[in-house]
Amino acid sequence: NERFGPSWGEAPLTLGVSPVNPPISYATDLGRTMRTLNGGKTWEAVYSRPVSDHAYTSTGLNVTTTYGVHFDPFNRRRMFIDYTDIGLFRSEDSGRSWISSSSGIPHRWLNTTYWSVFDPSVRCRAWAAVSGNHDLKRPKMWRHRSPSLYRGGVVLSNDGGATWRPSNSGMPETAVTHILLDPQSPPSARILYAAAFGRGVYKSVDGGASWTLKNEGIAEPEPFAWRLVLDQTRTLYLVVARRSEQGEIGDAGDGDLYRSRDGA
Repeated sequence: NERFGPSWGEAPLTLGVSPVNPPISYATDLGRTMRTLNGGKTWEAVYSRPVSDHAYTSTGLNVTTTYGVHFDPFNRRRMFIDYTDIGLFRSEDSGRSWISSSSGIPHRWLNTTYWSVFDPSVRCRAWAAVSGNHDLKRPKMWRHRSPSLYRGGVVLSNDGGATWRPSNSGMPETAVTHILLDPQSPPSARILYAAAFGRGVYKSVDGGASWTLKNEGIAEPEPFAWRLVLDQTRTLYLVVARRSEQGEIGDAGDGDLYRSRDGA
């Protein structure tokens, strides 16, 4: 479609031809299932179907990873889904149909949205953690490439996700895999935390306008920061993903759980 273009799914990997009606054939690639009823003269998608000019719904043949589902606190019909490979999708009708929602995100960050968060007090304001590097935290992504080379960052929307802009001053390009908002911080100076895979934890005290690395006490030299949680006592928890592929416990590749009582 207009968002991904004709080459997104690449060439078919498999073809299946009906043994009783040969003009019917199915083709699958890295992201799609296509069908022809006329021997290949024309093809149609069978993994999703259009609901309107720009909105789609799934038929159930989903082939990508979902990291989260998020609901707009001011508009119960608006939702986000964070996806690998196809980025962020938005629904304006309670999930009946979905729209690609990545306008304004730099192309090199576009592949994956790992997490999103709505501001609970400011209508239409949201942040998202995005990266051009997909499938984290799977070892295939870092086995032969340093996470210091990953591209991505934090993006901000002030129109309910219709458009976005980078919001990562002070943060080098990095695969941001989670973003957390402190709901007790003032709306004019939101405290945000971002998990940067291979770098650690970044903190913003101005709603994402600027960021500072907060790694004191984190032992790993290249921490696979993955998820953050803030409890009711304002204690901050960080999950660092496992690096070792050996399945052993007690080596240098273990994952970790960290706690910060002072909000990093």
